[in-house]
Amino acid sequence: MTTRFIDNESYKHKMAKEVLKQWFEDTEVGGRMHIGDIMFRPNRKSGIFLEYPICSNITETVICPSFDIIHEIMERGHSFDDALKLYDTEKLGPKRDCCDNCQGDYDVICECNTNPTYEEFYKKTHKTYTNSNSWHTNWDEIEGGWDEYVPTYDECVNIYKSYPIAIIDVVGSSLGTPRVGIEICHKNPVSQEKINKLIEAGVDSLIEIDADWILNQTKIPSELKYRRLI
Repeated sequence: MTTRFIDNESYKHKMAKEVLKQWFEDTEVGGRMHIGDIMFRPNRKSGIFLEYPICSNITETVICPSFDIIHEIMERGHSFDDALKLYDTEKLGPKRDCCDNCQGDYDVICECNTNPTYEEFYKKTHKTYTNSNSWHTNWDEIEGGWDEYVPTYDECVNIYKSYPIAIIDVVGSSLGTPRVGIEICHKNPVSQEKINKLIEAGVDSLIEIDADWILNQTKIPSELKYRRLI
């Protein structure tokens, strides 16, 4: 039987995580963040996630077409419905042969009066994949967005039907993929059992930093004092 997760985090541990996150955000230059030899390129407002659950066997939703491409086509003077039909032309991606309804060529705006609604189009074009792993892909991208969403333990269980293998204190991501996991040590160091579980889940970069060391700094350090676990 799986034991329900209970949050008994100390204020010191919580504050150390927040300070470390802010340090990295304050180093951002040209989309890159780094302190010493720990660096990543989040391509998000932050891209540093706290309390990041590692789960496997997640159902991932991929939306095609992407909203930004549809918006770009509309900016060329096309209506929303026409932008949907033009999306898969030879210039914009794999060409569709014709409109499902009137058989008009999608390279030329068809005048079919039964064009699919956006909801119908979405149903035809979105795809789902199982066996996704939240270390291989950021949680927000698993959800089909860039909003820096990270589920709680209960959401992992109740929504995604996946019990977290472990929860990492801080995760820095690069271009939609977790790059480095950081555990903050207050009283107890990371157990070998947790390390083994994370290795089995595919985690390939994990370090541990002492909470007191973080909170004793008076400015952003040039190097992080850490112990590499993976």
